[in-house]
Amino acid sequence: MIKIRERNGQEEIVGFVIIVVIVAVVLSVVLGVYIRQEAPITKAESKDVSQFLDSAMEYTSECTNGIGEYFSVEELIRECYYDSKCNGASSCDMLTRTLQEMIDFNWKIGEDKPFKGYMFNASYSSANKEEILLIKKGLCATEKIGAEHLSPATPGAIISILEICS
Repeated sequence: MIKIRERNGQEEIVGFVIIVVIVAVVLSVVLGVYIRQEAPITKAESKDVSQFLDSAMEYTSECTNGIGEYFSVEELIRECYYDSKCNGASSCDMLTRTLQEMIDFNWKIGEDKPFKGYMFNASYSSANKEEILLIKKGLCATEKIGAEHLSPATPGAIISILEICS
């Protein structure tokens, strides 16, 4: 009777060791998958980008309304949403050119520069979201600094987002 008890104890220990080994293998696989995932893209709010975006919205473009008044970039985004013409050309084309010039001049973008790329997105938001304009340049792989600007556009709003990638 004593020998049977000893065997039961040994079997329980062997079973426990097998369970511990299985759990260790599963945890190793989960940990390996977690470690191999790409680094998440992080976005931080930036006062510099926010101030630049606010100033850019007030910048006077070369686009006129036909009676001699020039549109600000903020107004030009609205005109782009309505698919208006500007000096005989598309207001969206004028907006794209103006924003690219401003961003490229103020934020030195390039592979050998501190900032590797940028993304500007303007969209109209009311009941649902509709993209107005998307401008991308360079690489945005890991870290981003950014800001957004809200402009009223009854009955919704236009949300302009600028992200600078490093």
